[in-house]
Amino acid sequence: MEPEPKPQVRKRDPAFPSPGAVSIVSHEQPAGVPHSDFSVGGLPLQIELSFPGQWENLKDKEFDVINLWRPLHGPNFDWPLTLLDFASVEPDDMILNDDLHRDRAMENTLLHFNEKHRWYFVNGQTVDDVLVFRIVDSTGKRARGFHCAANNPNTPPGQMRTSIEIRIVAVR
Repeated sequence: MEPEPKPQVRKRDPAFPSPGAVSIVSHEQPAGVPHSDFSVGGLPLQIELSFPGQWENLKDKEFDVINLWRPLHGPNFDWPLTLLDFASVEPDDMILNDDLHRDRAMENTLLHFNEKHRWYFVNGQTVDDVLVFRIVDSTGKRARGFHCAANNPNTPPGQMRTSIEIRIVAVR
């Protein structure tokens, strides 16, 4: 039996973002730092966490980890997911990062600011507008979907983002 994908739900807390404030929340918050969820070096641990027992089947194959992302209600204007045009990324823009959580340590890739970066988002994204992008490929040679949540000053009052993402592995 194949393992079921584990969806990640993000539900913005009313206190997000509030510099200096600490609050306990029940869901992951929007990620405001441009990143790719994990690096090639972080693949073994991430695959084991997301797809238990599958690393042995994948480690000698070329594959992509794909993210499917959408809001759970819409239209969404609150902290929309923005995607970077990878053609605007220069090699020196990327840096490996230790991604620390309460229950695990991962490795992802962050971006240094570059004024040449071109960012895009779906204004008023609905539940039917699914964003599909590559997080990383096993060789580290293909384009990645760097992304982050961005503050949208035109968000209607009271609306807070709730979104879901599911990761899949596509073997070449």
